Amino acid sequence: MAKPAWRNYEEQILEKVKEWAGPDAKIEFDQRLPGEISGGMRQIDILVTADFAGELVEAGTAAIDCKCYGRRIHVGDADKFVGLIEDVRTDFGLLITNKGWSKTAERRLQRHRVLKVEEKPTMAVADIDYLPELTFPVEWGEEHYTGDFWEVGRNGTGAKITYNYVERESPFPIDHPDQLEWLDEVVAMETVDKLNWSDEADRRHAAEVLLRHYLSRAPDPEEIDIFVLEVASEWEDGKEWCIEVADIRTRTGLWPEIKIG
Repeated sequence: MAKPAWRNYEEQILEKVKEWAGPDAKIEFDQRLPGEISGGMRQIDILVTADFAGELVEAGTAAIDCKCYGRRIHVGDADKFVGLIEDVRTDFGLLITNKGWSKTAERRLQRHRVLKVEEKPTMAVADIDYLPELTFPVEWGEEHYTGDFWEVGRNGTGAKITYNYVERESPFPIDHPDQLEWLDEVVAMETVDKLNWSDEADRRHAAEVLLRHYLSRAPDPEEIDIFVLEVASEWEDGKEWCIEVADIRTRTGLWPEIKIG
């Protein structure tokens, strides 16, 4: 079973904190500290003891709270975190969120020794701009090529081949394919008299254009033959098409060359 997004979020922050805090710091995950005001045990996502973030806190303690929300942190969340820091008496608190915070939450946090870090690290009361960005792996989104048409002037028509993809790392968790931000790269765009797939010759030319991008080199005639036979032969005159990169590999056996060094 896949880990929930919030757990992956906490674990990645833990790995980043190990970089921020340095080799001499003691870093503990999911800890309990006694509350001096509440009298109970309080849960801390990450507890750092000793020097933290250079000389920001020298020989002190830092309580880190990780918020993986689908919304911004509001003032109620800020109140809870300030209350937590006051209760456990750490030297400072670091509130990390994937979505940012509201104006009222920001004003609440600025009055206490609390640092706020969102997608692109931002400081509240101390200079921590050197904190690295957190990233999350993107598991959805199959790279694919599409062939479609576009209008040229008032009476003409053009065709284009486009490579569609997603970045494999994101500054926030991607929990559903609908959250993907698709990017595209136009491989070729010409009028239909130069780029088309209306007949065998046109399909062969379009296949060569696509393979030049896919292989990152000029394809040889045999590779074009294979692609036309297994893939491009299905393309119909005047109709759009789509082929996933994984499907190209499976159906043709063609793989881009891996360059080392």
